[in-house]
Amino acid sequence: MTPPPFRVLAPALKLSATLLAVLGVALVIVLWPHWRRNPDLSHGLFMPFIFFLLIAEARRGAPRHFALGRGGRAALGALLLVGLAGLAASGLYAVSLGWSHDLVAFMLTASFVVFLTAGLLVFSSAPVQWVPLNWSALVGIGLWLLCAPIPPGTYSRLTLGLQLMVTENV
Repeated sequence: MTPPPFRVLAPALKLSATLLAVLGVALVIVLWPHWRRNPDLSHGLFMPFIFFLLIAEARRGAPRHFALGRGGRAALGALLLVGLAGLAASGLYAVSLGWSHDLVAFMLTASFVVFLTAGLLVFSSAPVQWVPLNWSALVGIGLWLLCAPIPPGTYSRLTLGLQLMVTENV
């Protein structure tokens, strides 16, 4: 069974998909300077295209849908709360550190990933069946985290640990 086209979705689902798309475009605008400036993140320039290719592949894949019961609704509510908390935290970081800081970009990306996961729960539920819940969709969502800059404290601890490990082994 092929997934239904966008035009036959309910208005609330169209609004949700449109909001996710707007958030995605806003995130790309925020991450673009990081992708251009940091050679370790230059692969992020291709991320929007890879994401759309993986979602298109997911729609062509095996139709895996489920009924969104009580547990699914609770998980959806928790994901939405975590996404909003991450968005609020990134706003506070942006006010105190500036919009171009790595921590702001990481928190925005993390909250976008949480919102995409919540969207996948809704769009793969049995009554909607717009995007199946499969590996292509999950990888497309998870790859966004690999395109975000790592916060400075975490980055310095990670590089120091790796340098010490290499030095010790040499």
